[in-house]
Amino acid sequence: MLFCLKCANFTPQIEMYMATEEVLFPSLYEENYILRSLGSIVTQPDIALTELIANAWDAGASTVNIAIPENTGQILYIEDDGTGMSEEEFQNRWMKLRYDRLRTQGRKVVFPDGSDKNRYAFGRNGVGRHGLFCFGSQYTVITKKDGKQMSFVVKPNIAANPFAVVQRQEVVASGHGTRLEVVVTKNLPKPEKMIEILSARFLHDPQFRITVNHTTLNIEDLTGGASPAEIEVEDTNIHLTAYFIDTTKASRKSVFQGIAFWQGGRLVGEPTWAFGKTSILDGRTSLAKRFTFIIKTNDLAEYIKEDWAGFKNCEPIEKMYSAVEEYINNCFETVSSAMEDLAKENLD
Repeated sequence: MLFCLKCANFTPQIEMYMATEEVLFPSLYEENYILRSLGSIVTQPDIALTELIANAWDAGASTVNIAIPENTGQILYIEDDGTGMSEEEFQNRWMKLRYDRLRTQGRKVVFPDGSDKNRYAFGRNGVGRHGLFCFGSQYTVITKKDGKQMSFVVKPNIAANPFAVVQRQEVVASGHGTRLEVVVTKNLPKPEKMIEILSARFLHDPQFRITVNHTTLNIEDLTGGASPAEIEVEDTNIHLTAYFIDTTKASRKSVFQGIAFWQGGRLVGEPTWAFGKTSILDGRTSLAKRFTFIIKTNDLAEYIKEDWAGFKNCEPIEKMYSAVEEYINNCFETVSSAMEDLAKENLD
């Protein structure tokens, strides 16, 4: 008997049969599945380059060099000095759809020198690595690790696969790091515009340098010397460090207006005076133009939308918004009180 009604358990014979079932209808992928699933990553150059810089950060790089050509038909590349990948790592990470970096590698970045530097990874779902599809129909990955340099040419829509390697080369080489290349046939970005946008997407970190066409991004310390406030979000494991910045007192005018949320040093969405269902200020007012808030944390990675355009709608984020709103209101109450006292002194 293969099935026991008394204990309602399958016998080993049935388990063996189930483990070796024949696949009758394999999964099918519509043409251009990978490109359609990537959304803005393959349509907006700034999003594509932001994701590729984030990949270099996650690889433990200290420098990232981007070269943008003058014309289509020429090579755009992004090169880092991170850990690089072995062929096995390339297959199991780069070539895996929706690769779960958090589950496989954890939150912390591993550095090529094995140091214990403290850096949290940006990557979570493995889609940003295909950013070069924004610029061309195929791209090349050249990666060095453990005395080998591997080169892979990646194309979409190959033999019913969403994407596949169509060329592979291996040579002996020292060092570590990864270089991505693409011949630009579309969406040629303007270097000056990319420098401006990318400079505002990452917080200043002296151990991470980004250059675009030999120009180093001027990534500011956006806090303006303001004193931080620590916020513990009730009934969660979310800790925030908040800065209330008066741009009239800061050494430089802030590049942001509103409330800017930063996860691990990367901007989430765009700064605004509204979040969730709450609008704090009208951005046209003098108060909104004078002040800005920087909210930094390492605890919101799992709540960020896949394209980093904002946060998911969930209870922990609602609680986080409430805590931030309370902090902001307290800051403005303090400012209003101080301005009233100053006005009274001037009258006296």
